[in-house]
Amino acid sequence: MGETKLDGLTRVLKLRPEIKDLIDKGDFKSIQQFDPSPSLADIITYYEYLELCNENENLFSTIKNECSSIKAIGNRLKIFVDPKEFFKRTYLSENMDDIIIKVFAGILGGEAIRRDGSITTLRSRIIILPSLMGGGKTHLLITLSHIIRLYNELVVERGDLKTFKGTLKLLNENLAERLYKLAENTERKKIRLAALDGTSEKTAPDPIKPIEKAIVIHSGNIKEVYKVHTLWGIIAHYFGNYSILAERDKRNSVPSKEELKQLLSGDPFIIMVDEPLVYLSRYGDKEKLRDFFQVLAIAIKELNNGILILSIPISQEELMGGEAKGAVREIYEVLSRVQSGLEIVPPLKSPEIVNVLKKRLFENDENELRKIGREVARLIVSRGGEVVKNAITSLYKSVPEFEEKVENSYPFSPLYVELLEEQFNHLKYLQRTRDAIRITIMAFAAIYNGLYRWLSSDFYLIEPYHIPIQDSSVRSYLVNPSYGDYQILMSMYDKDVEEASIKTSRAWLARIVGSFIWLKSIIGRGISEGRYLKLYPTTNDIILAVYDPAVFSQQNIGPGVINDVLNELYSYSN
Repeated sequence: MGETKLDGLTRVLKLRPEIKDLIDKGDFKSIQQFDPSPSLADIITYYEYLELCNENENLFSTIKNECSSIKAIGNRLKIFVDPKEFFKRTYLSENMDDIIIKVFAGILGGEAIRRDGSITTLRSRIIILPSLMGGGKTHLLITLSHIIRLYNELVVERGDLKTFKGTLKLLNENLAERLYKLAENTERKKIRLAALDGTSEKTAPDPIKPIEKAIVIHSGNIKEVYKVHTLWGIIAHYFGNYSILAERDKRNSVPSKEELKQLLSGDPFIIMVDEPLVYLSRYGDKEKLRDFFQVLAIAIKELNNGILILSIPISQEELMGGEAKGAVREIYEVLSRVQSGLEIVPPLKSPEIVNVLKKRLFENDENELRKIGREVARLIVSRGGEVVKNAITSLYKSVPEFEEKVENSYPFSPLYVELLEEQFNHLKYLQRTRDAIRITIMAFAAIYNGLYRWLSSDFYLIEPYHIPIQDSSVRSYLVNPSYGDYQILMSMYDKDVEEASIKTSRAWLARIVGSFIWLKSIIGRGISEGRYLKLYPTTNDIILAVYDPAVFSQQNIGPGVINDVLNELYSYSN
């Protein structure tokens, strides 16, 4: 039986419109500046003013300015402010699923059922999202805010559970079914939401520079205008009872437990605080902020009708291992004293970045991609011969395990995904999700715009060498000019990749081999030699990182020459 003819990835993949637009421009610097994720403040501010701006003509000048601002947000972030488009592009990790179902069951009083059918419970009414930059914290908070708004509008106000379920299916069918049953079997109560983004004064004002825009609430036909100075003031505003904490807010005085309980009692609520340490740098008073979180935690514990979700820029391992320092440690310790057994859940686990990429970049069905991935893996095995099979068994123990890896990662090579993970684990200036998306879009732009046409007309997998480091702006983006070894690493590419490769018998192969080695080499900055040597690519790593049947067929060679070219490259490198 002959091999099944497979299309290359450019014929298989259905790029999302916004990704295709970026790629069509062909400008790597534009991609580097592209922000694939909005701030929490953008989404909250958009909906805060949307109805007001649409329904009121005689607005205060400061509110008119906000109306212009949200129009710009709506145009710039259309796919994020529209929950349907947002859900289509959101990969729902197991941890995100767990948090969402626990939160809703916890505040509505129902049963929290996991995606596998098991029953779970909320251990604490304080949830900490530990994750370094780009670890999915903000995306999860935006997802929750969209679901809460849909629940309030569709279920509580209209009683339209069918539309609620249908919209959530765009996020995940299994979760939609469980949230539908939860909403159906619990009392319908409006969920109050206060979502604070520490990077923005619009949702997290500070007394050093009081918020300049007016905030409008409705009391019958009366519009009331006031300035907000603190986190507790903005929470009171979002909950529609600013007057309870007005004096505390104006004087920058931490409210008492009794005052907070008066504010928080009644309907269920969720308070989200994203980037609290960024806020602290503006607010300036660490002790006062710590005291506020302590009193807030006590009030939440005693009332039992709400949940506090706090994102902290630290890994789960560091937090649980007692490695937290400074304000992170103080806030964590004060919350732990009030409520033992805090829920500590990172939104994403390391291997899940590939699923985020697929959801954000492609419209293809996951099952379709997995099926093609399995066929591509078998093609690699069948055409690669003993050289490739030996590399596979060395790295993945068995051929079936390799086939499963490619099935899960397609259209990305497992080595491409591993490279990204290593970069994000060791190069702390890179943001896991945002930079994974930007780097990958640059790789696609290089392929779709013909930068690798000299190599092959198409490819079966995205490999590490597709990251277009032949462009100096891309190299600079990855290396970061603020580091002292910047010039050394940039010069290393020139000498060990560009200059060395043209001296070899197969310059094209030497270049892609050298590119992979250079990409692995930059990970070594700032870590010990012993750890670095473990990251340095083996010959088997290199074989699987560069072998693509489409390329080697077009070049009319087999994978056996990879080792020969590697030796040549080493002999010409400095």
